[in-house]
Amino acid sequence: MSRLRICFLGSGERPEVIQELLEGYSSFYRLAKEEYVFANSGEMEDEFHRNLRGSWDEEEEEKIKNHRSVFIVESLPYSQEEGIARSLEGLRLIRSLLINGILAAKIEGSKSTFSGKVWSELAQEADDAEEHGDRERLIKLLSFALVRRGIAGDYYYETLGYHFLGLPEVYIPLTSIEASEVFELTEQVTEDILSFGIERILGEYQAEWEEDLTFSESEVEYNPYGVIYLTE
Repeated sequence: MSRLRICFLGSGERPEVIQELLEGYSSFYRLAKEEYVFANSGEMEDEFHRNLRGSWDEEEEEKIKNHRSVFIVESLPYSQEEGIARSLEGLRLIRSLLINGILAAKIEGSKSTFSGKVWSELAQEADDAEEHGDRERLIKLLSFALVRRGIAGDYYYETLGYHFLGLPEVYIPLTSIEASEVFELTEQVTEDILSFGIERILGEYQAEWEEDLTFSESEVEYNPYGVIYLTE
């Protein structure tokens, strides 16, 4: 089972207001009230800055600098089979809260964060892909939005966050591929897993599956679906 957790920066909205917004969107999400902070957090602002993919415009950056609250929204646990649908729902939730005045969003577990404009564009493109039955495009968009890929570790290009989509992480040996090719190969592997299953992929890619030993089960980064290690 997976659980999506999203960190938001707000303008000081009280917990009951946030909960009302959530209930207006979906009963599948709740405010983690015990983690609500009514304050400006320079540390959290720095965290968003470090993980921002792209940039904020001046107006958005000023609002984020002057944020007055930090809070976590988390989903109920969901199954591997629900991964794609729940990930899309989470992306739509981010768009909904940003439209309603929340300032910024960051995926806990992969630390993926974008400007409000990019979050909105990703949600719209994902909506369009679902409407047209373009599953391949939808998975690529959700992966881009929620997952970190191409993280250069000691021995592998690693991913972080594929469990949100109901998929294992994909590790590619650093010495086996050019950095510019990592995203394409990672996407191909995950598409093949969804189409044909892990057992077939292990044979075709001469890969190995292992449990996620990098994180403990209590950590939001932990992937219950394990890690696929490609070989050189």
